Amino acid sequence: MLWMFRSAGKKNSNNKSYQFWRQDNHPIELDTNDMMDQKVEYIHNNPVSEGIVDHPEAYL
Repeated sequence: MLWMFRSAGKKNSNNKSYQFWRQDNHPIELDTNDMMDQKVEYIHNNPVSEGIVDHPEAYL
């Protein structure tokens, strides 16, 4: 796995040798209640869409 981290690190000028995480994270401001509701719904339904549970309430 080290060769994968080293290879990814060489492609990114922000790293000296290794890269362990993705660099394309773009935070957004949750400035409306509708946007916050959308993100909370996504988080709650994520285990359902991945097939871990049948209902959001079942995921601890």
